Amino acid sequence: MNLGKIAALRPGSPVELLADAMGSRWRALEPEHEGHVWQRDGGRSLPFTARVDAEGRLGMISFLKRFPSRFVIEGLHIGMDLAEARLARPGLQPMPAQEGELAGTLNYGEVTGDGVRLDVRFYDGRLGAVDLVRPEAVYPERPFKRADPRLTTAYDIWSMAQRPLPRSGRGAIWSQGWCHGLPPGITQAQWPISPANGHALRHAFTLHLPEAYRAQGPERVALSVFVDDPFELLETLDDAAGSGKASAHPHSHEMEDVVDVLYVMIWLTQAEFDAPLADPPPVAAALAGLPRPDWLDRAYADCTQFVAPRGSDGAGLALLSGDAASAGIGTAFPLQVSERNGDPNTGRPAREWAHQNELSGYIPAYSEAGKALQLERFYCPSAHLGGTMFPVQGYPDFSPYYLEFEENFGNFNFGGGAAQLDLAQMLFDWSC
Repeated sequence: MNLGKIAALRPGSPVELLADAMGSRWRALEPEHEGHVWQRDGGRSLPFTARVDAEGRLGMISFLKRFPSRFVIEGLHIGMDLAEARLARPGLQPMPAQEGELAGTLNYGEVTGDGVRLDVRFYDGRLGAVDLVRPEAVYPERPFKRADPRLTTAYDIWSMAQRPLPRSGRGAIWSQGWCHGLPPGITQAQWPISPANGHALRHAFTLHLPEAYRAQGPERVALSVFVDDPFELLETLDDAAGSGKASAHPHSHEMEDVVDVLYVMIWLTQAEFDAPLADPPPVAAALAGLPRPDWLDRAYADCTQFVAPRGSDGAGLALLSGDAASAGIGTAFPLQVSERNGDPNTGRPAREWAHQNELSGYIPAYSEAGKALQLERFYCPSAHLGGTMFPVQGYPDFSPYYLEFEENFGNFNFGGGAAQLDLAQMLFDWSC
């Protein structure tokens, strides 16, 4: 990191100059950063902070107490005393104390000839910070910063008893979707293929979404989710991966998690949801004679580490016994989607820190306010759309249009945790 180049930066400088000055310590800014640059230098904060505006230029840069005193910034340097500073900058004027700052801090400021606001702070009589700010700068905002008043209902999702899944004409009991079984409306050529082993990905669930959660357009009414089954380690051949490569559905999204498991989400129209079930594609010739995925040939009750879906009472459902045709992919667990009443977090995006929730009003379930409101009563040990989120660790920067589900909702391996899928941004995360 070249601190000499950083000392020369001013509001209005293009972000590329900052990236060049920071060298290997530069990290690309993500939308949730809102333009803030505050990477860390090893275990300590950097000796400066900056913020990049919506046009990719510095809106502000602050040189802090650890910034080397040998660098002169607008005639000032860190560590000089007040008399020296006022001699170097006669235009400095006393400024009011700032909320939350250390007792004894002295604030001075002025506007430079090019319209930049120069603010300085003295600690124990020594200059400890120099801020250069372009007052008219407009900064990017992280997405979904505020509550969405259009989203007024959250939904709980439960499974019903396992039963044969009709190929077509499925009737009302299947109208809200199903776990396991086969997906509707796609061709064999569109069925996602594992790049790791060349086999078809397993269909985990198809969910028919309430109108408010059709975040990819009103005509996309359902979502089929496929996973590269994390419970099986099938042999990988160099010429097998890609040998049965699928032609991607035009509304499919591929995502990998932190342990490189592949998930594919396919948005369906009503016509596709109502269409006959799809059959898995034939096994590629390069895989002939090798073990096949368990879910293709075995009853779900016999699949290793299978997690039974949960019914509306929260208990695991009994699994059918029998051969694969009668108790495997020819069967499924119909889904029941019901409105959740009284969840104050509906339409409010969840964030990790209290200050990030101020504008949206989101209330974490296990915060003091959340406990007072008994928000833990909204915990649904299966799946739900929107409302109060229950991540096992941190809150992802997701929209309020999200699906949260646990391992039993389609037989996933989240290490005992839960996952979230942002239906608006099509982002996926899980933690344990």
